[in-house]
Amino acid sequence: MKVCFLSARPLGLQGTPGTYIFLQKITNYIDVLVISKKGNEYTVDNTMLSLPYVPVKNISQEDQINKILPVIKHFDPDIFYIFNFPEWPICVQELKNHFQDKSIVLDIKTPLLVQAEKRQWVQKEGQRAAKHIDVILTLSQESVSTWIPECKVPSYEYPLGIDISRFPGPSSFSQKNNIHKFIYIGSLNAKRKIAKLIDCFLYASDVVKKYTQLDLYGRGLDSTILRKIENSRTHHGSIVYKGIVQQNELYKLLPDYDAGIAWVPTEIYNDSPSLKALEYMASGLPILASNTNAHRKLSDQGHLVYLFNNRPEEFASSLNNIITQCASLSSLLHNRKLVEDFDYEIIVKDYILPLLDDIRSINSSVIRSKGISTYNYLANVNCSINKSDFSGKEKKRLRIILFCNDLASGKGGAERVAMETAVNMGKRGHIVYIAYANEGYPAYQRDKNVVYLPFDSWEQLSDYIFDIDPDIFFVFYFNRRLISFYSLAHKYNIPFGMQECTNPERLILNNWGRRTKNKLSSPVKCWEREMIAAAAHRIRLTMDSYVQSFPKYIQKFVRFFSNPSFPHEILANHVCNTQDKTIINIGGMKANKNLITLLRAFHTLIPEFPGWQLKIFGKTAESAGPHKVEIRKFIQDNEIEDRVHICGPTDDIFTEFANSHIHVIASLSEGCPTCVLEAMATGVPSIGFADCPGTNELIRHGENGLLAEPDDRVANLREELRKLMSSAELREELGKKAWQDSKQFAPETIYDQWEQLFYEAAEYKNDPDRLFREQMAIDPERAMHARRMREKLMQQIKL
Repeated sequence: MKVCFLSARPLGLQGTPGTYIFLQKITNYIDVLVISKKGNEYTVDNTMLSLPYVPVKNISQEDQINKILPVIKHFDPDIFYIFNFPEWPICVQELKNHFQDKSIVLDIKTPLLVQAEKRQWVQKEGQRAAKHIDVILTLSQESVSTWIPECKVPSYEYPLGIDISRFPGPSSFSQKNNIHKFIYIGSLNAKRKIAKLIDCFLYASDVVKKYTQLDLYGRGLDSTILRKIENSRTHHGSIVYKGIVQQNELYKLLPDYDAGIAWVPTEIYNDSPSLKALEYMASGLPILASNTNAHRKLSDQGHLVYLFNNRPEEFASSLNNIITQCASLSSLLHNRKLVEDFDYEIIVKDYILPLLDDIRSINSSVIRSKGISTYNYLANVNCSINKSDFSGKEKKRLRIILFCNDLASGKGGAERVAMETAVNMGKRGHIVYIAYANEGYPAYQRDKNVVYLPFDSWEQLSDYIFDIDPDIFFVFYFNRRLISFYSLAHKYNIPFGMQECTNPERLILNNWGRRTKNKLSSPVKCWEREMIAAAAHRIRLTMDSYVQSFPKYIQKFVRFFSNPSFPHEILANHVCNTQDKTIINIGGMKANKNLITLLRAFHTLIPEFPGWQLKIFGKTAESAGPHKVEIRKFIQDNEIEDRVHICGPTDDIFTEFANSHIHVIASLSEGCPTCVLEAMATGVPSIGFADCPGTNELIRHGENGLLAEPDDRVANLREELRKLMSSAELREELGKKAWQDSKQFAPETIYDQWEQLFYEAAEYKNDPDRLFREQMAIDPERAMHARRMREKLMQQIKL
């Protein structure tokens, strides 16, 4: 199940609207995408940092919703889950315009607080938009009617929750004998009537004639309240404003207090549960609580609570009772035991997940036609919860943006490496985004552990980088446009990483100046490559020998490791008795793949080996390229169509390898040829050329494959082919050794190295000048030159 959560307010604000910790819990069970406003200075809970979310400026505006539509469409949720805000009807209508078959859940956590014309608009539009809502979730049924009068949508009440794991254990509790230090946490704006709380507290302090202190945590103080705080010094009681603190810090502070105050204006929040009352009890504090329906419900459930009506005399009476009676350890432990039923883990598993599962599987009209509440209907339905295999929760989570511009354009090598790296980092618990030009869906299979960021403009991508604020922006690209891509990260002081997935010589000669109007000389290309590489906090290369292409002051920040290989248990059968045997070639008809040489060599062997065929996989579509014309003409002129099969792309390459006997890579240059790794993984020996970078490091002549000398390519390739075509024993020997060698490229090993690279790069985030200092220590003149020239390059090359 996939659920897209939407919030118009930053998640993690202090108070009930910020209690979205269950999102963190729910990611253990379902696929989640969160779209919300970015956090601000009032954010006290950084839960969002560990969730896959996409920031948006305002989801109540049509243009902002349209901006994120590609992201939502690529996620393809089963359900939209909206946290209520005044403009929610606009958001719902726009979602229904684009996703008519998707279910929508509205979560109403608080009563509607806006007044006058705004309140009338919200209620009127809410009634109109209610037809698009499948189910309403709420902390209080009474709150629903304030948002949608005469609401006919099935509503489902669930408990307010806390994360019990964040609080100290009961073993740290102690009896409260000398109670004088109180705490209030929550909003301090006028609607909360904090001025009245202060009056009540000061009055009570004078009545009991004992020094008491009340610390206020929150935001929204006005000048009236500030004056009251200043004047409190003339009373027995003292008021101290503490401001806003991070939630985790608050959990540490709570045990230092003697009691908590759950102050709630009864006329507004009579039925709304109090989050802070639960947090006080979880921390081992006795509590004074306003005499609301919600607090009385806690008392009826067995919680020990000192209730008071919001008047000075009654507040003074309750405060005197809590001071004189103290709070026994047994009463504090009793409250703690009861409050454990409000743990979010329980709420998610017992309330939220079963409901979402049934919303997905049950037509909402069926529920409505029953004429009963959703709660009663679902109570009779057997709900199953499928826990996902999301792992890596114990590790430090990184927020990573991987950039692969052409991901939706085809199945290239860089695209495959980018996609597989994103998936595996996601499985390890990191929040991974993969950004690409919005030109369709990625050719490689989408994965639940990755957030897809298709973008329509560089401005949009720049906004994503700024709002997401990743720990690293890593680019899978290897030409001159790297300068532009780097500028996106540089603009916001985000650590930058890059991969070169081909060999340096080919990159300079063929790739670097591509799409450049003015032809660049090789020295200029090398110089530009160095300028941008010097800005990378980490560079990933595929071969050890490629590292030497960089100067010393850059080499320290280069990491080299192969692409992963996936050793298979079912290997190719080299000694089979079938007459037909297969030579396989991967890569298609690009000029660099040098397929014509393989065809000429194989053609001369056809009379000698009548049972052999050649299969060619990859991009083989017709085009005007002269090398492609030459290949097809050679096949036709020599009438070998029955022995040479142009098969095009395949989604099951390992099956093709397992049914083959020899793999040939005739390329003139490579980076880290994936096809060789795939052949090794299935125990198929490879033949390549001894002067081909990448190929000549994976294939070791006479040990796990064969390398033909380049002086006469056709003749030498023919001889190496003859050796393997004529000997099943040699094919088996080299194939087994290739399979053994493939184990060193096991995915777990390779992705350990990827993860370490990301961790290393992320360390630079809070110290933007660290990389330059480290380079200056190695070669100050060259490092200074690179920094100065790079600024000029970025001005010349526009996105």
